[in-house]
Amino acid sequence: MPALERLAARRLQQQAAPALFLLAILAMSISLAWQLAQALALLDAPLPPAPAPAAPVASSTPSPYLAQLFGPAPEALQRVTATDLQLSLLASFMHQQPEQSAAFIAAQGGKARRVTVGDEITPGVQLTAVFKDHVLLRRAGGTQSLHFARSGRAPSLTAVPPPYADGHTHASLPGFSAYDTPSLP
Repeated sequence: MPALERLAARRLQQQAAPALFLLAILAMSISLAWQLAQALALLDAPLPPAPAPAAPVASSTPSPYLAQLFGPAPEALQRVTATDLQLSLLASFMHQQPEQSAAFIAAQGGKARRVTVGDEITPGVQLTAVFKDHVLLRRAGGTQSLHFARSGRAPSLTAVPPPYADGHTHASLPGFSAYDTPSLP
């Protein structure tokens, strides 16, 4: 009998590793099936109602106590109103360095002129910032905005050069050149 017991013990040792491996695979399969069932139940469940929007806490005017603590609000956070000046924004040219940005602005009935950031447009009105769809002006200590006129179409910066000596326009060439644009004031 001792030989039979040794044979049984050896056979048990040989089959223990594959049996544990199969048991582990069975446990992982059951876990995966359970997770899949929970995920499907979550997808089928109705969504909870959205919470009501909270009332705004911040006021539109900064507190004087905050100004004492942190200093005055930056220009971007100050109230900006649309200008009532008789000016027209004709083009805006943004530069990577904001102080080198420029715009073409015309006074009512006047000729358009190129103005860079910091330049005075009319007495007491200074260009302070240029954006793709508007510019900011400083007037009487306040900030005002000047937008493009709403004509139903966006301003276009596409240029078609005049015909060259060979009669072709070469309009497929990108950008502007000194030949294509007149000298600016």
